[in-house]
Amino acid sequence: MQQNVEVGQEVSTGPGGSRLGQEYDQIMHTVPPFYKHREEPEQYLATYNQNALSLSFSRTGSGKSVRVACPLIGSSSRGFPTDMAMRIAAEESMQWRDVKGRKDDTLAFGTPDESVASSLIEAIEQEEKNG
Repeated sequence: MQQNVEVGQEVSTGPGGSRLGQEYDQIMHTVPPFYKHREEPEQYLATYNQNALSLSFSRTGSGKSVRVACPLIGSSSRGFPTDMAMRIAAEESMQWRDVKGRKDDTLAFGTPDESVASSLIEAIEQEEKNG
């Protein structure tokens, strides 16, 4: 069944029978708004990340570690500056993990650019140190 996702919404699906199913329990799909269409884009993107994390990890039973694949929300064609998207993703994922006590879960951010991936890892490591 195909589901349309509107701007500002996110859905979480199973990985299907593909190779992704060997690695992940959930796949997050998002349609963030355009950066320039928000009065407080950083706060909006932070809230959007929080909602997406809650949705994806809530689809499984408690007590089970979960593996979720997620895009770097807002960093592509929607115009959010990549450094802002990375910082917010790092902050929100670490805060969510710590507040929800989900330290055994896996959240894998997808980005095709190696330099962005390296910077995101650094941002997450820094956020973990600051936390």
